[in-house]
This record gives sequence, structure tokens and C-alpha cells, in this order.
Amino acid sequence: MVFLGLNEMTGELMAVKEIKLTCAGDEKTMLIAALEREIVLYKQMRHKHIVGMLEKFGAFSESLVRVYTRQLLLGLEYLHACRIVHRDIKGGNVLVDRDGVVKLVDFGAFKSFHEGTVGEGCKSIRGSVFWMAPEVIKGEGYGRRADIWSVGCTVIEMLTGR
Repeated sequence: MVFLGLNEMTGELMAVKEIKLTCAGDEKTMLIAALEREIVLYKQMRHKHIVGMLEKFGAFSESLVRVYTRQLLLGLEYLHACRIVHRDIKGGNVLVDRDGVVKLVDFGAFKSFHEGTVGEGCKSIRGSVFWMAPEVIKGEGYGRRADIWSVGCTVIEMLTGR
């Protein structure tokens, strides 16, 4: 879960991710390793459409959805140019700051792809089921296009409030 937090020393608003380590053994070790990878990624990524503050709303107007979708796609374009597939794009991982700037958060399921690949070789199922592309659910190779599918699901979520 990602929450809006306040740094009491600086007064700065920030995203706070809550982690519940209810697992043990190898599963716990793997979860901690994934979190460490996510932290490294956050330190490397610098883009105005990545990370920010949290507010929750109902359905948005079509004009606002167009603005937010464009910004979300710009952030996603940056990630893909950095050879990163997010793999968990959904409304809960899209934050909007008080200036209306969209930020993409929660890179816990990300996958990087290497030179010479097109980013379509991921086969493990990661992400949130209701936003998953069909090829992800089928366990077929997938990549950047699955992120675009998830953006489409997120657009529907913004338009309907559900």
C-alpha cells in the first residue's frame, strides 16, 4: 500500500509504502530482495512523471482523463526508453500532485530488459489481475505492450471511478 506522508522535519509531502512481512524463509528473503531492487530503481529514475503524492477521487471528466492519460504515457515512455517494464500500472499506482502533475509509483513488480531485446520476453505473472493484459494472464511472453494495456484499464477506471 502506498500512502501520502509528511516529513515532519522538512514539511515535504512524500509517498510512503507500507510493507507487511508476514512471510518467512525464502519467500521473505525474495520479498526483501525485490524491495531492495525497487529502492535502487527509485534512486536511478529522475523524471517529472515518476513518483509523488496521493489523493483519491471518484470518476474524472473526460477532459481531465485526457490530460492525466497523456502525462501517464509520457512517464511510461520514459520508463520504456530506460528499458524498464513497470508491470503493475493501475489507479493506485498513479498519483497526482497538487499542481495536477501525474506521477507513476510502486516499482515493486518492474522488470528491466537488455540491449538487443524488444522487452517482450517477460513470462512471470506480476501485477494486479484486473489490469493485466491477456498475454500476461496466459503466461505468454509480454512486455511494454502489457503496460499500455494496463494504462487502458486505468483510463476506464478514471472515467468510471471504479
